Amino acid sequence: MPTKHFQILENFDPSKHNISGITPRVANCLKLFKKGEIISPKQFSESNISLLKTKSSKINTVKNTVDTSIQIAKKRGIITLVNDNPITYADFCNLDSIQYFVSQLRGSKMKNLESNSIKDNTTKRHYVQQIYHFNNWLHEKEFEFLTIKQIDVDIFQKTKI
Repeated sequence: MPTKHFQILENFDPSKHNISGITPRVANCLKLFKKGEIISPKQFSESNISLLKTKSSKINTVKNTVDTSIQIAKKRGIITLVNDNPITYADFCNLDSIQYFVSQLRGSKMKNLESNSIKDNTTKRHYVQQIYHFNNWLHEKEFEFLTIKQIDVDIFQKTKI
Protein backbone atom coordinates (compact mmCIF):
# COMPACT_ATOMS: atom_id res chain seq x y z
CA MET A 1 0.00 0.00 0.00
CA PRO A 2 1.35 3.42 -0.87
CA THR A 3 2.64 5.59 1.97
CA LYS A 4 0.49 8.56 2.89
CA HIS A 5 2.17 11.92 3.17
CA PHE A 6 0.91 14.83 5.22
CA GLN A 7 1.74 18.51 4.99
CA ILE A 8 1.85 20.43 8.24
CA LEU A 9 -0.11 23.66 7.82
CA GLU A 10 0.64 25.24 11.20
CA ASN A 11 2.47 24.60 14.44
CA PHE A 12 0.57 23.16 17.38
CA ASP A 13 -0.15 25.79 20.02
CA PRO A 14 -1.82 24.51 23.24
CA SER A 15 -3.28 27.94 23.96
CA LYS A 16 -4.77 28.25 20.47
CA HIS A 17 -5.90 24.66 19.94
CA ASN A 18 -8.21 22.90 22.35
CA ILE A 19 -6.17 20.30 24.24
CA SER A 20 -9.02 18.61 26.09
CA GLY A 21 -8.96 14.87 25.56
CA ILE A 22 -5.33 14.84 24.42
CA THR A 23 -2.83 12.81 26.39
CA PRO A 24 0.52 14.42 27.28
CA ARG A 25 2.33 11.97 25.00
CA VAL A 26 0.18 12.99 22.01
CA ALA A 27 0.60 16.68 22.92
CA ASN A 28 4.39 16.24 22.88
CA CYS A 29 4.15 14.60 19.48
CA LEU A 30 1.96 17.43 18.16
CA LYS A 31 4.55 19.96 19.35
CA LEU A 32 7.16 18.24 17.15
CA PHE A 33 5.19 19.06 13.98
CA LYS A 34 6.87 21.96 12.20
CA LYS A 35 4.98 24.18 9.80
CA GLY A 36 5.68 23.50 6.12
CA GLU A 37 7.12 20.00 6.54
CA ILE A 38 5.82 17.05 4.56
CA ILE A 39 5.95 13.89 6.65
CA SER A 40 5.01 10.25 6.50
CA PRO A 41 4.03 8.52 9.75
CA LYS A 42 6.78 5.90 9.52
CA GLN A 43 9.53 8.40 8.73
CA PHE A 44 8.34 10.78 11.45
CA SER A 45 8.23 8.07 14.12
CA GLU A 46 11.70 6.79 13.16
CA SER A 47 13.30 10.24 13.17
CA ASN A 48 11.73 11.30 16.50
CA ILE A 49 11.86 7.98 18.34
CA SER A 50 14.32 9.29 20.93
CA LEU A 51 11.99 12.18 21.80
CA LEU A 52 8.80 10.12 21.93
CA LYS A 53 10.01 6.90 23.55
CA THR A 54 10.25 6.53 27.29
CA LYS A 55 12.15 3.84 29.16
CA SER A 56 9.14 1.57 29.50
CA SER A 57 7.47 2.21 26.13
CA LYS A 58 7.92 0.10 23.04
CA ILE A 59 8.38 1.06 19.40
CA ASN A 60 4.77 0.15 18.60
CA THR A 61 3.65 2.62 21.26
CA VAL A 62 5.56 5.37 19.47
CA LYS A 63 3.96 4.43 16.14
CA ASN A 64 0.50 4.44 17.71
CA THR A 65 1.20 7.83 19.28
CA VAL A 66 2.22 9.27 15.92
CA ASP A 67 -0.88 7.80 14.22
CA THR A 68 -3.13 9.21 16.95
CA SER A 69 -1.42 12.59 16.70
CA ILE A 70 -1.94 12.68 12.95
CA GLN A 71 -5.64 11.84 13.33
CA ILE A 72 -6.12 14.58 15.93
CA ALA A 73 -4.14 17.08 13.85
CA LYS A 74 -6.27 16.29 10.78
CA LYS A 75 -9.46 16.91 12.75
CA ARG A 76 -8.16 20.25 14.03
CA GLY A 77 -6.82 21.43 10.67
CA ILE A 78 -3.15 21.38 11.63
CA ILE A 79 -2.17 18.97 8.86
CA THR A 80 -3.64 17.87 5.56
CA LEU A 81 -3.21 14.81 3.39
CA VAL A 82 -1.02 15.37 0.34
CA ASN A 83 -2.41 13.75 -2.79
CA ASP A 84 0.66 12.44 -4.57
CA ASN A 85 -1.10 10.19 -7.07
CA PRO A 86 0.01 11.10 -10.58
CA ILE A 87 -3.32 10.12 -12.17
CA THR A 88 -6.83 9.46 -10.92
CA TYR A 89 -8.24 5.94 -11.01
CA ALA A 90 -10.93 6.92 -13.53
CA ASP A 91 -8.37 8.47 -15.90
CA PHE A 92 -6.11 5.45 -15.46
CA CYS A 93 -8.95 3.11 -16.47
CA ASN A 94 -9.54 5.20 -19.61
CA LEU A 95 -5.99 4.72 -20.93
CA ASP A 96 -5.90 2.73 -24.17
CA SER A 97 -3.39 0.17 -22.90
CA ILE A 98 -5.40 -0.43 -19.72
CA GLN A 99 -8.66 -0.74 -21.64
CA TYR A 100 -7.01 -3.31 -23.91
CA PHE A 101 -5.67 -5.21 -20.90
CA VAL A 102 -9.09 -5.17 -19.21
CA SER A 103 -10.77 -6.44 -22.36
CA GLN A 104 -8.48 -9.50 -22.25
CA LEU A 105 -9.63 -10.46 -18.74
CA ARG A 106 -12.73 -12.47 -17.95
CA GLY A 107 -15.41 -10.67 -15.98
CA SER A 108 -17.74 -12.06 -13.37
CA LYS A 109 -19.54 -15.35 -14.00
CA MET A 110 -22.55 -14.08 -12.09
CA LYS A 111 -25.21 -12.94 -14.52
CA ASN A 112 -28.46 -11.03 -14.11
CA LEU A 113 -27.34 -9.24 -10.98
CA GLU A 114 -29.35 -6.25 -9.88
CA SER A 115 -26.72 -4.96 -7.46
CA ASN A 116 -23.50 -3.53 -8.85
CA SER A 117 -21.72 -4.02 -5.53
CA ILE A 118 -21.24 -7.75 -6.14
CA LYS A 119 -20.52 -7.27 -9.82
CA ASP A 120 -17.82 -4.70 -9.06
CA ASN A 121 -16.03 -7.11 -6.77
CA THR A 122 -14.40 -9.15 -9.53
CA THR A 123 -10.91 -10.37 -10.22
CA LYS A 124 -10.79 -8.05 -13.23
CA ARG A 125 -11.35 -5.00 -11.04
CA HIS A 126 -8.81 -6.26 -8.51
CA TYR A 127 -6.14 -6.67 -11.21
CA VAL A 128 -6.77 -3.15 -12.51
CA GLN A 129 -6.45 -1.73 -9.00
CA GLN A 130 -3.16 -3.58 -8.47
CA ILE A 131 -1.79 -2.17 -11.73
CA TYR A 132 -2.98 1.30 -10.69
CA HIS A 133 -1.11 1.02 -7.37
CA PHE A 134 1.98 -0.26 -9.19
CA ASN A 135 1.75 2.70 -11.58
CA ASN A 136 1.62 5.11 -8.64
CA TRP A 137 4.61 3.38 -7.05
CA LEU A 138 6.61 3.70 -10.28
CA HIS A 139 5.83 7.40 -10.58
CA GLU A 140 8.98 9.56 -10.36
CA LYS A 141 11.29 6.60 -9.70
CA GLU A 142 14.66 6.60 -11.41
CA PHE A 143 16.17 3.51 -12.98
CA GLU A 144 19.57 2.79 -14.47
CA PHE A 145 19.88 0.67 -17.57
CA LEU A 146 23.00 -0.93 -18.99
CA THR A 147 23.42 -1.26 -22.72
CA ILE A 148 26.10 -3.20 -24.51
CA LYS A 149 27.57 -1.42 -27.50
CA GLN A 150 29.76 -3.21 -30.03
CA ILE A 151 32.91 -1.22 -30.67
CA ASP A 152 34.86 -3.73 -32.76
CA VAL A 153 34.44 -7.34 -33.89
CA ASP A 154 35.36 -8.79 -30.49
CA ILE A 155 35.15 -5.66 -28.31
CA PHE A 156 32.02 -4.62 -26.45
CA GLN A 157 31.43 -1.79 -24.02
CA LYS A 158 28.79 -1.44 -21.30
CA THR A 159 27.30 2.00 -20.86
CA LYS A 160 24.73 3.29 -18.40
CA ILE A 161 21.70 5.12 -19.65
